[in-house]
Amino acid sequence: MNYTNVNDKDKTNWFYKSSIKKIDFEIEDLYFENYAEWVYKQIDPKKNYIAIGIDQGNHFAKFFCNTYPKLCIAMYVLTDRNLTKKSYEKAFYSDTNYDYIKSIVGENYENYIIKNLTNKTIHDLLDKIKKTQNDKYVQLLNGLCKGIIRSQYDKIKYMKVKTIIYSDVNTLTPEKLEENKIFNENNNCTYYYIVDDDYYLIHGKYADEVYNNIYGLVKS
Repeated sequence: MNYTNVNDKDKTNWFYKSSIKKIDFEIEDLYFENYAEWVYKQIDPKKNYIAIGIDQGNHFAKFFCNTYPKLCIAMYVLTDRNLTKKSYEKAFYSDTNYDYIKSIVGENYENYIIKNLTNKTIHDLLDKIKKTQNDKYVQLLNGLCKGIIRSQYDKIKYMKVKTIIYSDVNTLTPEKLEENKIFNENNNCTYYYIVDDDYYLIHGKYADEVYNNIYGLVKS
């Protein structure tokens, strides 16, 4: 498993390659505890790190920092994603979601509801993707992975390390603002509400500013 798309190693600061030879995807791979342990086994525990979480990956990064706070200088969230019981249930336990799953897998859709998911169901879906190369199965798997991630909403209640969080101002509501205040009860978080021009912040107009901030923290 390679963690960069850079083909020329001389054009990047480092090239990371997993020491694990074979990876068989299981639901448990998306459990925050297992992922944090997996990352920890591949880094030097004598060094300090800045964690960067992008999109859904920010949940894994947050959990890692809270599990190993002494290793983490700080964390950058680019950009924030809701991780609450309400947002999880609204997205994955709704008639709209059920109808979407039915349109892909038919009447056995209940097997694909997050609380009913098994590794057999995931493996069957992976087989369908391999055999048909149908994008609708890929999209379904993507949604299920997000559901597994967001079902762990109660595992991250606050941050134990300095955390800089970038959030799209267009998604900001009074309810979300209140959630952020509760999450920042120990004042470890700094929020930036921005108007971005790209789905991923790292490709948008604020990318250079973010990179410079991270680089400055590393140098200091």
